[in-house]
Amino acid sequence: MYLDDIFKKIKEQVTLEISSVQNTDDFMKFCEWLEPHRIMIEQINILGSISTCSSASTKFGKEVQQLESNSQIITENETNIDFTEEVLVDEGVEDLEEVQNYPVGFEFSFSKRAYGGILDHLQYVIPEELVRKLQLESGYKIKIIGKSGHFQNGEPRYNFKVSDVSTRCDNELLCEIEQGIVESNGNSFFITKTIHGEHLVEGKPAKCNIVHKDVVRLGIQEGDIINGRFYSNNITKSFRATYKYDTDYIKQSKSIEEMRLAHRKNNKDDTESLGLAMMDRIDTAPYRNKQILLIGLASRMTDFKEMLKGKEDVSLEHMTGDETKSFIRSQISKADIVLLSTQENSHDTTKYVASVCNELDVPFRSSHADGLFSILLDTKELLDKQPI
Repeated sequence: MYLDDIFKKIKEQVTLEISSVQNTDDFMKFCEWLEPHRIMIEQINILGSISTCSSASTKFGKEVQQLESNSQIITENETNIDFTEEVLVDEGVEDLEEVQNYPVGFEFSFSKRAYGGILDHLQYVIPEELVRKLQLESGYKIKIIGKSGHFQNGEPRYNFKVSDVSTRCDNELLCEIEQGIVESNGNSFFITKTIHGEHLVEGKPAKCNIVHKDVVRLGIQEGDIINGRFYSNNITKSFRATYKYDTDYIKQSKSIEEMRLAHRKNNKDDTESLGLAMMDRIDTAPYRNKQILLIGLASRMTDFKEMLKGKEDVSLEHMTGDETKSFIRSQISKADIVLLSTQENSHDTTKYVASVCNELDVPFRSSHADGLFSILLDTKELLDKQPI
């Protein structure tokens, strides 16, 4: 039977996994891996019970029909009993069909991985191309709506749709790099910076090595711009390249920001004097005892830090947006106000920050400003909207 085949596959996987356990750390990872499979076995037991009950109901119904044919007198009570049994048989057949069609019609949670993702409990792999195309995130509910043949290894190929995005639950260890710049050293390729600056993990410089199969698959060369994912507890070995950009497009999109930076560099004295003059005129009282968190606009971090010297009333924490999700979340939890810059910020970071702010009930807003004075004006506008 189909359920027996599923059980055999799970049993083989468990045997293989437990044979690789060498120490307590491995055992803890095995237990974490085992949990969804344990739930799967519970579901199989329930489905198996339904199937058994359905068979028993069908058999009992046939016995009742035989008794009817032999009986000359059918009372009203007996008729009611027969009707009840007939309903049980129909319900049993429907349940049995549901079991036989499993997993079609069922929902599963999606888990995003460093490369691609997987449907929990079903252990069905979703390729990276679909993860990117459908913008899948961990916790999304995926409904299997049909089956369309098999893969070369014999595994079924399912059709599915995203049925619920409100269940999103990010893996705080899983981090993303947007627009990382590929560097090389001989035959090895790695990333230490993005187009926005140095690549940082929890505020510290981090190096991500690109595995050979990703180099071959994407045709990666030095100077390429790529996206990727990795786990913050294993940065060196867990990084996977997920997408390579058309570098001509990237250069074009950078041109506006490069012109801004070039103007600031060539007119540094004018820019700083103007910024400082504006800061001297600002009333800092509204910001007193408020922890402000600015995410994005990494190219202005040094400028803003210098301009805030002597402004004790303004407590501004500035993050690039490239930090790990766990670190970003911890800083949001400490903030009174969050400003999310629309410049020099990844789409993934923007979505994550917004979801955490909503969850923790921390006021936030997007800001198109690229100067400190304008940033603080946006902050004041948000503060004014808060209840006293």
